[in-house]
Amino acid sequence: MLKRLCGVGGSEVKVKSNNLKMAKETYLYFKQEELTSQDAILHANWDRLVEVLDSSGYTRYDFSSAIKLLEIEKTLKEKYGNLEKRLQEFKGVGLVCVNIFLREFSG
Repeated sequence: MLKRLCGVGGSEVKVKSNNLKMAKETYLYFKQEELTSQDAILHANWDRLVEVLDSSGYTRYDFSSAIKLLEIEKTLKEKYGNLEKRLQEFKGVGLVCVNIFLREFSG
């Protein structure tokens, strides 16, 4: 079964349901291991990320995924800084609002 997701620029991306399930399970495992913030991922070394990916069942591309996670988080932090702090710069947006937004955004 395929699900349609809205992609960049409104284009549709087809994703197999089992891939969605694996992504969700992997995210929940990262959450359990407290690896959902930029700092936590950046402070985790490559071996730790591979261990978490493997433990969550995401073993096919675990080595390259760990490298990509570290590279993406480093780039995001360099380019945008602390996302929570940046969101709070908007008028009327406080820590509670940011936490709710990020929780809902992540799923």
